[in-house]
Amino acid sequence: MKLLKITLFLGCVMLVSCIGFQEKQQQVSSFPDDQRVFKHLQLQNGLQVLLISDQDAEKAAAALAVNVGSRQDPEEFQGLAHFLEHMLFLGTEKYPEADAYQGFISSNGGSNNAYTSFEHTNYFFDIGLEHLEPALDRFAQFFIAPRFNPEYVKREVNAVASEYHARIQDDQRRVIDVLKEQVNPKHPFAKFTVGNLGTLMSQGEEVLRERLLDFYARYYSANLMSLVVVGRESIEELEQIVVPRFSLVKNQNSQLEPEQEPMFTAESLPLWISVVPQKNVRELSLNFPMPAVYSYYKSKPLSYIGNIIGHEGKNSLLSALKERGWAVGLGAGEGISFSDGAMFGIDITLTEQGLAHVDEIVALCFDTIDLIKQEGVKEWRYLEQARLGQQQFRFLTRQSASSEVVNFAASMLRYPAEDLVSAPYLMPNFEPELIKTLWQYLRPENAVIIETSPEVTTDRRSVLYDTPYSAGRISEQKLQHWKAPSVDESLGLPPVNEFITEDFTLINDDSGATVPRRLIDDSGVELWYLNDDTYNVPKGSLSILLSSNFAGQSSEERALSDIWSRMVADQLNEFSYAADLAGLDFGVSSSWRGIEINLSGFNEKQQVLLKTLLAALRQPEYVASRFERLQAERIRALENLKQLPPYRLLTSELNRVLSLHHGSLDDYIDATRSITLAGVEQHVNKVLSSIELRMLAYGNYSQKDAEVFAKILAESLNVENYTVTDNTQNIVKLPKKDLVRVVPSEHNDASVVLYMQGNKVDKQERVALGLAAQILRPLFYNDLRTEKQLGYIVSAWPNPIRDVPGIVFVVQSPVADAAMLQQEIRQFLAAWLETSISDEQFQENKRALLAKLNEAPKNLWEAGARFWGNLTFGYENFDSRAQLITALQSLEKEQWLAIVHDILNVDQARSLWLLNWGKSGEKPVKGDFIEALDDFKWKQELYLFQ
Repeated sequence: MKLLKITLFLGCVMLVSCIGFQEKQQQVSSFPDDQRVFKHLQLQNGLQVLLISDQDAEKAAAALAVNVGSRQDPEEFQGLAHFLEHMLFLGTEKYPEADAYQGFISSNGGSNNAYTSFEHTNYFFDIGLEHLEPALDRFAQFFIAPRFNPEYVKREVNAVASEYHARIQDDQRRVIDVLKEQVNPKHPFAKFTVGNLGTLMSQGEEVLRERLLDFYARYYSANLMSLVVVGRESIEELEQIVVPRFSLVKNQNSQLEPEQEPMFTAESLPLWISVVPQKNVRELSLNFPMPAVYSYYKSKPLSYIGNIIGHEGKNSLLSALKERGWAVGLGAGEGISFSDGAMFGIDITLTEQGLAHVDEIVALCFDTIDLIKQEGVKEWRYLEQARLGQQQFRFLTRQSASSEVVNFAASMLRYPAEDLVSAPYLMPNFEPELIKTLWQYLRPENAVIIETSPEVTTDRRSVLYDTPYSAGRISEQKLQHWKAPSVDESLGLPPVNEFITEDFTLINDDSGATVPRRLIDDSGVELWYLNDDTYNVPKGSLSILLSSNFAGQSSEERALSDIWSRMVADQLNEFSYAADLAGLDFGVSSSWRGIEINLSGFNEKQQVLLKTLLAALRQPEYVASRFERLQAERIRALENLKQLPPYRLLTSELNRVLSLHHGSLDDYIDATRSITLAGVEQHVNKVLSSIELRMLAYGNYSQKDAEVFAKILAESLNVENYTVTDNTQNIVKLPKKDLVRVVPSEHNDASVVLYMQGNKVDKQERVALGLAAQILRPLFYNDLRTEKQLGYIVSAWPNPIRDVPGIVFVVQSPVADAAMLQQEIRQFLAAWLETSISDEQFQENKRALLAKLNEAPKNLWEAGARFWGNLTFGYENFDSRAQLITALQSLEKEQWLAIVHDILNVDQARSLWLLNWGKSGEKPVKGDFIEALDDFKWKQELYLFQ
């Protein structure tokens, strides 16, 4: 398990100012180099507000969290809080049109969403900087005067029901459903969170709307709300925008009653639950109910325990389980957590062999817990964890504006204003007695153990998700065995972490370069380098490509390369885990180009990790048991792709249809199943005998540092007789006709994905389709989802593959068959092409798309990924976005109309319809069916890319 986010408070920047009498203010602390200005207010109506003035913001954003969730659902209307969340988007008194809010956000370069959790509901959006005030004006009306239009009640209940059906085969939801049936029925966690027709419509539309209005009036009270707004405006300007609008939110002085009932009754524990999943997975989860831990955020006692149990180094619990061939992964830490309770969890991914040893695995878990107790609480361990959190907080990687406002809004419901930024990382209080108190809950008598596997025996099915399971108390004999004092000799506790960074010196090469430059291009080694002077963190990103003609041009080569990279990662896991905890990550993966290596994080000790990684890559440990475990794990993961929700299964099929050398999923599964350990060894030698090396060093590096990395790379891989690679990526050029590809799925919902391909490799076509998708998305959603209620999942987006333009339309439906969905999509596009768009609408959307393309990377990793993407796609001037911006700037309305009318004309388009029949079965659809995929692809024209 990776270290949970923790920290000692390093220091703070106090950022406050004074304003009028209607507000109470608190100071807000942030990390030392944060240049943003924060201000926390409490308005007279009780609403908490956090304003963030960020002069470097690329987008404005806002989120409002209400301290109410499914916990407050009435027993007879379970899912009501979630249903209310849906209804708020469908018009207000000031802006009555159902699609007005989402249309405004989308046309101005933004996005919006919401979610309902057990204890709070969160609404959020981001938007172009200059549109913050009108967006907030629309957003505030959700909480002042929503319409809750009666005509949308039944439609939105259907949407909620569609959401429930769309995810009814999701294994995580199914396990939680089973768990809820074992929870004390008097505890609110036992309620059905999502809602469906049965729980919401049992008393009819009129009664449901009355209860909706009652729920809103009672709980959507200003004193239960927290608002976060970020923009480039000054704090004073943000106040002038926010305070007058959100002061109008009514304060009902609502109070939330504390829960009196325990989550589990005393007689129900210890509990063993066995669940049959939809996917081919085998998991064991040990959970321990305990009191709430929210108030301990400054000491984080469960982080201390979880980091030791979840460690993956030598002599760890995971190491012992892997050595026996029983497990492939493990995580530990705080799981379910709410205001009056929590559960600590140990989650183990089992092998098939491990399934026969679950009792012994549980015993090893309790042995590890006993070992921790025997050692006692060690201050040095706590301080080491705190130090790692300290470094993480000090050099915090910024998220997107929308992610930050969502997190801050939720945190304001838990933490005092002064700790909003630092609370997830803060760990200044060492409280050993508290740690000892909480680990006493990690005992056999208090366990809820969930075994998930296709092989388990069951005797009942859950009501809501129809999940096969069994449940019962754990026998006294097992308890006594697990309680017997014995610690396995293979177990040990983690040593001191040697990878913790000591040197945070920032390097500046004073070159003034803004894009990478090539330092070396000789003897099969190409080195690109850029010193970062934007993000100013002692971190760096190394991207390395071992390009080969033999690594990924067939399903067999891809399977061999994939298992090779997984063998290396697994071999290094015990060694590299400490580096991972210390903020130094690596990854090894394969693609049609070859083998890719990525190192990122604090740069001080990257050389040590790179040398070890390259040695393992060149000479892996050819251990039969490891190979067999990884091969079985990979086959299982590939087979489980078939259990994806239908729309995701179809979108994943798109690349298989369009990429010449990308075989079908079944071909790849067969290839992975057929490879041998000897075959992997031969493959490694073949690939490494004929490679070119390309590296990008970006971050806190000097030119000399980069050259040393290149030397390590060349020497470690013994690059002497290199071969120039000539592998290409070949993309199918679709003919101008309707093509249909059926992808089987066991899901009841029907789903259709329409991919419409541009006519040529052309930047102007790419941006034209990007602009079309931005305009079409809210209209498509409103027509097929809100008005016609065809399904919960309705969307559209631009889908270029390399530089081949494309656009995608997606619908998944529990009520319509695939033929009807195809007809509705065709009708929508035909009708839209007959409508007009004003010059103002065109320019507004064009400005919004230009703003998106001009957005700077949020952090070092995003910047590095952009540079690497440009390099690997052949843009050695690092100008792929600049070319798109130029194309969009020159795009006139009449040109755009001509392009979209040509590409989106459903009667003469390059159209690929991917579909799943669902429960309705096969119905006639328009188009020629693709049966033999390889035969189809080899007969088409191709776009060739290096």
